[in-house]
Amino acid sequence: MLVFLSGGVRSGKSALGEECAEKLATGRKIYFATALACDGEMKRRVEKHRRDRMGKHFVTLEQPQDAEQAAAFLRPGDTVLLDCLGNLTANEMFRGGAPYDPKRREALIRKIFSGLCAVKGACENLIVISNDVFSGGDRGGTELSDYQEILGRLHVLLAERADLAAECVCGIPVYRRGGPERKKTEPENAGKSGGENMCFVFGGKSQGKLAYAEKLAGGDPAVCDLAAVPPQEMFSADVIVNVQDAVGALLRQGADALDFFRRNARRLRGKVLVGDEIGCGIVPVDAFERRWRDETGRVYQFLAAEADRVDRVWAGIGVTLKP
Repeated sequence: MLVFLSGGVRSGKSALGEECAEKLATGRKIYFATALACDGEMKRRVEKHRRDRMGKHFVTLEQPQDAEQAAAFLRPGDTVLLDCLGNLTANEMFRGGAPYDPKRREALIRKIFSGLCAVKGACENLIVISNDVFSGGDRGGTELSDYQEILGRLHVLLAERADLAAECVCGIPVYRRGGPERKKTEPENAGKSGGENMCFVFGGKSQGKLAYAEKLAGGDPAVCDLAAVPPQEMFSADVIVNVQDAVGALLRQGADALDFFRRNARRLRGKVLVGDEIGCGIVPVDAFERRWRDETGRVYQFLAAEADRVDRVWAGIGVTLKP
């Protein structure tokens, strides 16, 4: 079986991949690690993933390049979790720190994809995790543009062949192939949140989320814009917008954003919270922006888990992801 999972930073895709591996495995579970711990930040990420896998009975195979070489290590009954394709692609593009040659683009796509095919041919199940880096346009010239091109085309090749393909958002899988479909919900039919139900609405910037959230809240709801007020002032409102800005403000205060929302979870009952998706696209150069994206992803996963209803809004049209 081939499973393809993609999503933004801290979207829960690795946890979903591990869950899939646990369900599918009849033999060994192989964690195919592609990261190169080239600096302090990356070393901390690698160590965190190792801690997260402790006690889950994975055999770790570190193969940051030349995926086809892993086939010799595998057995027919293995379930392989490759995390992640984005790192593997970057490592192949900049082998040994050498400059990227744009003339190699087509050859790189063929090499990486054939390597994945070799891995799939040597095991029972292959689960490939990758990153959504395709938002925000072309931000960095030929190298970043080609990285998006190579990774995007690999995504298409994998999704075409996958038995199960899903996008992971806020810890919730949105199945594109092989899973249950989600129903589109027009704003006027969205229903009311009411009572103690908590709703979480998210989507891209300027996609009609506020109007959609006001429909969910019903009546004439009081709105708190966290882009304009401190996070501590949100609790008297019915609709709370720009959750991502609250996360940034808390980080600047030196506070733990996830802990703040956990401690105040009961005070969020009966409210509609609204946030922008900021976890997709090319990883920012600025260290604070990277941390902000990471922490926002963690907070969104928590809110989605706590909420009675979760809707994703695109161009004013909502898709209910939960319940």
